[in-house]
Amino acid sequence: MMDAVHDLAATQQEARVSRTMTALMFFALMGSVMYQAVLCLVSTKLHPVTPTLFAATELVIFAACIPLAMRRIPPGVVLVVAVIAANQCVLALMRGQVDFKAVRDIAIPILFLWAGMNFSNVRSADRMIAMIVAVVIAVGLFELLFLDTFTEYFNIYAYYVNLGRLTESADFVNESRLQLNGVRPDEIGRTILPMVFGSHRVSSVFLEPVSLGNFAVIIAAWGLSKGRDEARTGTLFFIAACVLIAMADSRYGLVAVALLVVMRFMLAGVEHALAYTFPFIALAGNLAIGALMPEASGDNFMGRLAWSGKALLDFSAGLVAGWEQPMNTFGDMGYAYVISRFGLLACLFVWFCFCFLRMADERGVRYRAYLSLYLSLILCVSGQSLFALKTAGITWFLLGCCMAREGVGAFARQPRRPDGLAFGAH
Repeated sequence: MMDAVHDLAATQQEARVSRTMTALMFFALMGSVMYQAVLCLVSTKLHPVTPTLFAATELVIFAACIPLAMRRIPPGVVLVVAVIAANQCVLALMRGQVDFKAVRDIAIPILFLWAGMNFSNVRSADRMIAMIVAVVIAVGLFELLFLDTFTEYFNIYAYYVNLGRLTESADFVNESRLQLNGVRPDEIGRTILPMVFGSHRVSSVFLEPVSLGNFAVIIAAWGLSKGRDEARTGTLFFIAACVLIAMADSRYGLVAVALLVVMRFMLAGVEHALAYTFPFIALAGNLAIGALMPEASGDNFMGRLAWSGKALLDFSAGLVAGWEQPMNTFGDMGYAYVISRFGLLACLFVWFCFCFLRMADERGVRYRAYLSLYLSLILCVSGQSLFALKTAGITWFLLGCCMAREGVGAFARQPRRPDGLAFGAH
């Protein structure tokens, strides 16, 4: 009798802990998506937001992940964190200063992947992501239909000026309260449904249409990764992603999702391992375009590829190794940014770890392959958006949810199927 009472009490206690951890994780995910919008509202209606308050808000979101991450500490995670920390210490000694931006950038994938791996409940993750997507679409529709009212509460332009990311002279759209890329210039024009949206590009809670497009690609990848038994859920996520891409007029999203659909129909089983070559193909393409088209310029796809390629070709040995302090922020040059910040060897080590993470099922194998495409493409046309918390948190949390839990950790040996894929039990 007493044993039954103790077992019941233990079960109830575990249920309470589980609910608490789920609530904390939902707060971290919703916070990672919404925090910029909340800060923008505060900046517009209460008090200008400073970089210090911005950083403190991100720290609160990180802290919400820690209780779940600390429930189980796999040796593989410890090893990866130790190697990355050692690398950053060596680079700091060589450069004579600590690159806090790089530390923050690498902390996001580690923390959210770790938390997602311990959460490991895909159905609950689906529900949380669905609620987040619903909020993003609702705010996006509010912005689209009531733009003047929206900008009355969310003065995006002034918010970024307060953070020091824009200068007041940069506002090329008279009386605009949107981010600079919130309106397509007449000479460029909208790509997706201009007769419906006009020149306005919706940004929703992300404040930037580029980030909304990136978020949509992640949601599409998550939906396409679903198997036949989850076809309805996957289809709804994919449709939502297409709606968001249209609202944001995301050309990157349009291309990326089209390629994801091709991958969904063309690749199966071990063929998904081909995706691990994507960053090297993209990097080689950047270098080739930079060498063969040095005259290419302009804020367009080929112009950005050429800029990135030319920057990489001008790298010194110190920049390649990460020992030299970068004099350039490499704003829209993703590969130049990550190599100069972390060093080529560290980048290769992290990619190796990414490729050999143990997935629990084919859903995870597919999502990781689609994430490989997302990472490879975004580094071609953008520098730091890969590390933006408002999209990166969900990206890595979902990958962590797909990871196998069998054994002692993320890198534990798993039973192998005849097709060579490593699967583990949920």
